[in-house]
Amino acid sequence: MKVAREEDTIVDEAALLDAMGGDWETVHAVVRTFTRALKAYRLELSETVARGEPKAIREVAHKLKGTLANLRAPSARAFAEALELAAQEGRTQEFAALGASLLSSMGAVERVLSTERFLGSDA
Repeated sequence: MKVAREEDTIVDEAALLDAMGGDWETVHAVVRTFTRALKAYRLELSETVARGEPKAIREVAHKLKGTLANLRAPSARAFAEALELAAQEGRTQEFAALGASLLSSMGAVERVLSTERFLGSDA
């Protein structure tokens, strides 16, 4: 019986590796690219949530949903989807809490992906 590591619930390593054809070099390249994007999205998300602009929040949440899906980060992706839907439906009272949850979840993803296992030794 395989015991799930906490990291596996944040980023599904097996699914990510499978999506990259089982090639760790591809995983390393993709993770480097997407973690740079996450840093930019983090700032964009913080700013749009602070302004409370539904259209802008929906757009950044949608981008994050795709990025987090590609990284096989299901929990963070679910928060991005929830925020996107709240913005689409104009549920402004939920923006702050969902935004904070998404940012926290993104931080966990970034911590997991910042390891040599995901970035490679030449990062």
